[in-house]
Amino acid sequence: MVSWKQKVGLGPIELIGLDIGTAWVKLVQLRRDNNGYVGTKIAVEPIEADGSDEPPAEVRVARAVRQCLKQAGVNAHAVCAVCGPEVMVRTFRFPHLPAEALGQAVLLEAQQVCPLDITTSVVDYRLVQPPDPSAKEDDAASEGPASKQGVLVVAPNETIQRQVQQARAGSAKVALVDVEGLALLNCVSAFEHREHHTSIAVVNVGKTYTNVAVLGSDGLPFIRDLPTAANDIIASIAQTTGNDPNTVEQAVADPEKATTLGLDMPAALRESCRGLVTSISETLRYYGLQEGADPIRRILLCGGFALVGEFVQMLDHALTEEVVVFNPFAEIPWVGDRTGLEWAQRVGPVLAVATGLAMRTT
Repeated sequence: MVSWKQKVGLGPIELIGLDIGTAWVKLVQLRRDNNGYVGTKIAVEPIEADGSDEPPAEVRVARAVRQCLKQAGVNAHAVCAVCGPEVMVRTFRFPHLPAEALGQAVLLEAQQVCPLDITTSVVDYRLVQPPDPSAKEDDAASEGPASKQGVLVVAPNETIQRQVQQARAGSAKVALVDVEGLALLNCVSAFEHREHHTSIAVVNVGKTYTNVAVLGSDGLPFIRDLPTAANDIIASIAQTTGNDPNTVEQAVADPEKATTLGLDMPAALRESCRGLVTSISETLRYYGLQEGADPIRRILLCGGFALVGEFVQMLDHALTEEVVVFNPFAEIPWVGDRTGLEWAQRVGPVLAVATGLAMRTT
């Protein structure tokens, strides 16, 4: 079983971030030196059929993974990720708890907050130290020096194994399995400098799910995966305009195509994204109601729809918080080939999860 932070016993190994999505496989390789991270390899490959007789999904995924590895020319161990409603990320805080009792306390906490069957799931956790010295002092004063806080993850064995098998079918060697929302925060927190007592919020609009992840000044994450994403937006526009979904998808990515079709894309996006906007707003509002939650000043947007300027403008107008596009490769120096640099700068927002995964260590 490969779990969220399980060590594979291989010693120091080279890792790549391998983000296996619904429509694309994304690969990122980084190198860390004394000055931080530098980018060395990226690859992006669509998960699609190459003929009229469409092969099974697992075959297409394996082919895309294999092609990504070939494009990048790497043979490193991969860090993958899972997401969705069956994957739970929750925080915990235990006052005055002996270290030897922590594992059992986390398991009991997971049983209390998780509707999943714990006996068929992986339960993992990580302790988190508050990065803000004043927050640490306040915590120590209120709960004593032995207090423990952290994040626990519960994911069904079946979900983890499916992801591992997909990667291995494409000849990838899996070292770790992470959670998409945590990978996003791992990436964002490496580059974003926030104001004192404010939260970092990132929204990743994928094909099937939209990840909403928030990191407070106490170092604890808040993760929610929303079931409304790109597929729903495209389907809504297609139904409203009477166009084929594939045609709409092309028009969303290409303003000239939208003009040719006579689509008023800003209006179409405003109408089709009402549900997503409401879900994001409610999720952030719920976070704000949590005890000790810091205010959110702006939202970092990534994923495929972050490349659609009209969508970014619509979301920025619809939400209370400022919305800005997050491209990790605007911050990461590049030491690979020139083509890779140009590609990374162009599609960087799509690579946020893969970049966060590449930052993991064994």
